[in-house]
Amino acid sequence: MTTPQLPRRRVLAGMGGLGMAIFAAACGEGGPESSPGGAAGESAEAPVGDAGEILVFSNSSPHVTAIDILTEEVTRTGDVEGLATWAWNDDNNFFDGRHLWLGTLNAGSAELITLDVDSLTVSNRVPLGSEAEGVFLGKARQDGSLLVSKTAAGEVLTVDTSTHEVTNTFSDIPLHGGVLADADLSIDADGVERFIYPTGEGDRVVSLDPSSGAVLATAESKKGGHPTRLTTSPDGSIWVQEAGKHTVAVYEPSALELVKRFQTGTEPILGTFTYDGSYAYTGHADDNFVQVVDTAELRALAHIRVGLSPQMVAVRPDFTRIYAMLTDDQAVAVVYQQDWEANSLTITSAKENTIALESPPVGMFLRMTSVGGRLRDEQERPEACRHTSAYCATQNLGTKR
Repeated sequence: MTTPQLPRRRVLAGMGGLGMAIFAAACGEGGPESSPGGAAGESAEAPVGDAGEILVFSNSSPHVTAIDILTEEVTRTGDVEGLATWAWNDDNNFFDGRHLWLGTLNAGSAELITLDVDSLTVSNRVPLGSEAEGVFLGKARQDGSLLVSKTAAGEVLTVDTSTHEVTNTFSDIPLHGGVLADADLSIDADGVERFIYPTGEGDRVVSLDPSSGAVLATAESKKGGHPTRLTTSPDGSIWVQEAGKHTVAVYEPSALELVKRFQTGTEPILGTFTYDGSYAYTGHADDNFVQVVDTAELRALAHIRVGLSPQMVAVRPDFTRIYAMLTDDQAVAVVYQQDWEANSLTITSAKENTIALESPPVGMFLRMTSVGGRLRDEQERPEACRHTSAYCATQNLGTKR
């Protein structure tokens, strides 16, 4: 049997979440009050390195904590009026350059809010209807719409991000005896979009046409695998965290054929990537390390021990820092990674700092305000510059390998 091949790496095109946060900020895109990124032919002044902040969410005051990534100190906090409970919010949530889109739950109903990252205040609220268990969202579609899954209701809603209204609902979707346990949008190298969700105890991963809601493909997980979370990589492949078997399964997007399955720690719960997709990271609900995988070779490289329950992970685009949200330790761990390929079998990594939080964390997002980092390969620079022209004339992107 031939092992399915992952799509060729597609740098940046169609990325939401962390990638959009990086490049919208870098190019000056965002709301109407955003500064322009410079006229055509002009070169914006390039930063020496990365700058930005980590936004950490909590169900108790302060609801939002901002940590400067350069000083690694808490710089500001804020509370969200009327907040009862955050839904699952991570570094993959849609970011338009100024507003972070976040799910909330309150008394049996769900709501999508847009958080102004400059003022830490709510700009818009989108009612999602009845929901008691969970709300999940991932990358935005290329037309700007956002698909949101509701766990208990078993529905997928389409939200117009320009009007802040629900425009469509898919209510008759297959769950195979499970639930809508998560959701993300896959965009492959040809720009084809697929809405992907795991079903938990249904032991299935399902792909839908995001326009019609028609089923495109279904993959059976290992029996008892209980796929509870997933994230799509920049090349469109699907990385599924299987909490029941403590594994991560990688699927190619077109037919959901299994490419490889990795053993992880106890209860893998989150997957994230470097913005070019070269490395994948797995966080855990009931373990003390972050797993690192080389996505080109599909090879596990390292287990970085950071502290109790690193449920959220975010990565700097200059490849020098990983941030892990430690749920049980009520802190954010900072991992220093200077030379990732000094040894072909391991990554030289060390926990450098732990930033204490005032309230228990339940979500995290890395917001980049400027980017001065490196791309994986020098030949990828022209493609990246096509998307980030404001900085390409002056920024030294360098190489990672």
